[in-house]
Amino acid sequence: MTSMTFPFVGAGIANYFEWAELAVYFARTPTKAEAAAIAKRVPPPLRDSIDWYGRLLRVASEQGVGRVIKSAYAKVPNKPTGLTTQSRFAIAPSSAYARFNADIDAWLIEANSKVPIVVAYRRQDFEAGGTELSDWHHESLPKLKRILEELVDDTTSEVADFGVRLVAEAREAKLKIDDKLAKRFEKAAEIAEEREAEERANEWEAQKRAAKEALGEPQKKYAEQRHDLESALDALAKVLPLTKKRLATTAKSGLTVRKGANDAAIAAAEKALGVKLGKEHRALLHVFDGGQIGDITFLGTAKGGARGDAELATFSKAWCGEELHYVIVAHTKRDRVIAIPVRTSDKSIYLLEGTCGWGGGRIVRSSKKLDTVLDLALKAKKV
Repeated sequence: MTSMTFPFVGAGIANYFEWAELAVYFARTPTKAEAAAIAKRVPPPLRDSIDWYGRLLRVASEQGVGRVIKSAYAKVPNKPTGLTTQSRFAIAPSSAYARFNADIDAWLIEANSKVPIVVAYRRQDFEAGGTELSDWHHESLPKLKRILEELVDDTTSEVADFGVRLVAEAREAKLKIDDKLAKRFEKAAEIAEEREAEERANEWEAQKRAAKEALGEPQKKYAEQRHDLESALDALAKVLPLTKKRLATTAKSGLTVRKGANDAAIAAAEKALGVKLGKEHRALLHVFDGGQIGDITFLGTAKGGARGDAELATFSKAWCGEELHYVIVAHTKRDRVIAIPVRTSDKSIYLLEGTCGWGGGRIVRSSKKLDTVLDLALKAKKV
């Protein structure tokens, strides 16, 4: 495709490896209706994130873009396969990549008809072999100096970062870019990064305080009625066989955990969380509705009597902060948790080490099976 009425740096036959992303800077901030119309037509593989920053739009795929492109441009479009170690490197048929690239070009042209585009930018993915750059790209490059002079007065952090990328493209193309202009972008990006780091730190501390307030003081070893698990454990034989075996061994020395939750208690917990629990997690709650085994606090339902950092919905929300990324099954002293991701595309169960309220942490162990992670925790009697 040849040049259009707006520059497109990175135009051509693009190849993609793990990710695909695109940035578009408009002549003005779109109205809500215009922004919605432009976003609605974003090509399917780029719809994982659609973010507006005033005049700048950034769109990107989820990881493993090859599998997403393959499903989006199949004869009958379908749901992408789940993300795995192998599928994140999946390659789609060449015809699917061709349709994706054509779809991007058509979308940009349509978006420009709604709100004039100053510049569109797609980085080359050299891990995938880069981009066979077209005349549209080459005819866009001489316009970068003027574009950068326009962008430099937009001081938002996202635009500053965008400007740094365009400066790098211009220099790669051997264009003469004034050093003072380049340094203004670099300085703006540096200041914005420092400001955002400070804001994140303040936000994390606020979330940490909010989590502590929501949970109160850590639960002491609480007195519970003894519950004989042996007669109830058979229910776990199919869904959590390792956990069943481990609990059966532990039960011989006596366990003091709450009696199993009923369906109403689990439904109330799901309503409080705003998500459905998996069948393995539900099965575990049916056998015992929370308890303390060694240093592990297994989370139970509010209707079953759990409170504070022993209650499923309260602790999960406190751990995650503003947005529920995980349902927490159990924790050790609040800072190590067994976490089930809420995102359905992520099938791993994580043992995370972090700070309650921050929403994540360092992955200590992971498995595709809750049973495996529970077995490891029960063996050690700590998460």
